[in-house]
Formats: sequence, structure tokens, C-alpha cells
Amino acid sequence: MTQREAVYIIIPVYNRKATTLHCLSQLQQQGDLDRFEVIVVDDGSTDGTAAAIQAHYPSVIVLPGNGNLWWTGAIAHGMQYAYTHGAAFFVWLNDDTLPSPNAIASLVQACKDNPQTITSAQCYATAELKEPTYGGKRKAGLKHLLIAVAPPESAICDSLHGNVVCIPRAVVDRIGYPPTHQVPHYHGDSVYTWKAKQAGYQLTVLGWATAVCAKNPGDPSWLLSDFPIWKRWQSFLSPKSPFYIPGFWRFCLAFWGPVGTLVFVQPYIRLAVIWALRILFPRPVLHQLKAQRSVEG
Repeated sequence: MTQREAVYIIIPVYNRKATTLHCLSQLQQQGDLDRFEVIVVDDGSTDGTAAAIQAHYPSVIVLPGNGNLWWTGAIAHGMQYAYTHGAAFFVWLNDDTLPSPNAIASLVQACKDNPQTITSAQCYATAELKEPTYGGKRKAGLKHLLIAVAPPESAICDSLHGNVVCIPRAVVDRIGYPPTHQVPHYHGDSVYTWKAKQAGYQLTVLGWATAVCAKNPGDPSWLLSDFPIWKRWQSFLSPKSPFYIPGFWRFCLAFWGPVGTLVFVQPYIRLAVIWALRILFPRPVLHQLKAQRSVEG
């Protein structure tokens, strides 16, 4: 067994025991469990995740949550523990993301070589590495667009997805921990890394550090699905939604300032219009209009 570096991999989990164990198995096979410290923040899972980790991977540190940490809170909780135990680098890792061999080591080394840098792997939908899914994003006007970085290139960006990211300890010293109350789940990674960029850190996606993470399934069509509109409105009150009102507001304000109001209102205006259309027109007519628009597009 090699001597562990002062690098802590932080994995937030909730009720995905098989997914979590598969991720840890990948880290074990690649030697990352031996090389680095690994923290799993289990936010109140009821499927036996914590017990299974302790049985199969006793070296992994399991930190319990109260069920209300969400992604940002779990990451911050793990970072706080790692910080007090002397971490030099924090690696965010989602449990549905499988880094390729040496991907994490590459991210850490790049941060060591460039202390003012935060690094991310380039994620793809499958092991064929053809369809980029997560990594870095750039601001383009009032849009926030995914960039794709092929090996052996690297690219500077404006924010990073939290799938596989390495952050030096000095970032915490300068800007603190991720904003758990302001942005509890969606956009917590973007807001924190954007804040780090504003503080002088360079955000870099390394094209040669790859990982596999399928894209989260999108919402069913707001216009054509059978999902009731009132439930869609209700979902905006949950941190599970990318349009969770407090979190989305903080995201828009952080990235665009007062102009972010224009971005913030868009999904809610869109849903109001769709609500009106669903009241005014029968479903077959809406399907026909959608199909006609697709052909014209």
C-alpha cells in the first residue's frame, strides 16, 4: 500500500447503494483508495449504503448527514472534515461518475503545478468518449454553455460542473465553503467555482483527464407531458429542481448581476405560457403544433 497524499475525495450520496459501491470499486481498481483519502457523505440513506461501504471498503470515511444537506451541503460537510484533517486538495466526485485511470491524479498534479488553478475532468456519456456531458461552462451573453475539451487539449472556462473537480486548500482560505443555504443543490458547483474565478483562480478543464457520466434525463416536455402544471409549479419549491426559486435566483444574480433577472424569469414565464396553451388547446392540437415547429426548425 502506498502512502496516502493529503488529498481527500468527497463523494455525496443518497439512497444509491449500487451506484455508490460501483464508484468505490472503480476507485479501488485504479488504486485511488490506496493513494488518497476518500470521504462518503451519506445524507440519511435508508437503503443500507453506509453499512455496505463499511463492510466492503473499511478505509473509506463515512460521514452521516441529516437528510437535508443536499449536494452542496454534503460537499461542504466533507470539505470541512477534510480541512480540519489537513487536506491540501479536495476532489469533488459524484457517485454516478467513473473517472478513468489517473484522471484524479492528473487533476491533483495540475493543481500542484499551478497553485492558482482549479481543475476538472471532461465527462462523457459512455466509455467510447464521444458525447460530452459535464465539465466546464462559459458565459455567452445571457447563456451558460457547456464546452467540450478533447485530449490532449485543455480549456479555461467560467464555471465547472461538480462531477470530478480538484480544489486547492487555499481556495477555502480565500472564499470559504460552498454556499449551502443559498444554493443547496442545483448550481452549487457553478456558483462556487464562479466565485473562485472572481477571486483570481483559473478554472481549467483537462481534456486528457476523462470520466464517464451519463447525462441526467431531462424533464418531460412541459407542453406535451401528462405531468400536471400545478405540480410543475410546486416542484420549483424543491431543491431537486434546477429552477428552485431561491437557488436559481442566487445563481442568476451571481453570474449576471441585476441583468440576471432576465434569465431568472424565463422558465417561470415559459411555464405560465404553456399553462395557458394547455387550457386553450386540446392535446392533439398541441402535438401538431410541436411537430410543425420541429420540422420548420
